[in-house]
Amino acid sequence: ELKEARSLDEAMQAISETPDGPFDLVLLLDCTGSMGRWIEESKKKLIAITEQISCWFPEGADGLRVGFVAYRDINDSGQYVVVDPTSKYDDVLEVINAQYASGGGDTPEDIAGAFHKVLQLPLREEATKLVVHICDAPCHGKRYHSADDTYPNGDPEGRDPEQLLAQMAARGIDYVLFDVD
Repeated sequence: ELKEARSLDEAMQAISETPDGPFDLVLLLDCTGSMGRWIEESKKKLIAITEQISCWFPEGADGLRVGFVAYRDINDSGQYVVVDPTSKYDDVLEVINAQYASGGGDTPEDIAGAFHKVLQLPLREEATKLVVHICDAPCHGKRYHSADDTYPNGDPEGRDPEQLLAQMAARGIDYVLFDVD
């Protein structure tokens, strides 16, 4: 069962200002063409969130690990960019800064594939886990929207975004969505 969505501030308050133990942060970014006018601000937001959370951890401590998943649409060139969580989050921020908007012919995007990539990341069981997602379009499947959709029946590989979110919740992964549109 899915929990009600909460804001980043609410999620951060639930986590607390001083997490006790390790923290795995996953940054998830829609990099399709429709994000063109928002991509730079979105990257800045992800970096600012990382910097805010990093203040909770002593310099050089590996309590904080940051991972990244960028996604485009199904069959787009460079469909995914994935960086496993690492304590060298400056390296992750460099990858984020290198992202650009391209692809995505129809309105919906490959969110199910992106969620699948998040679930494949080597997150620590004992860690507080947070996914911060920035996007401007829904997932494929007409049950979620009324937009033009190349895949009106949903993800062609049969991945259900609701089930994937439930799997994240079952693994103790908190999820925050920023919809820029």
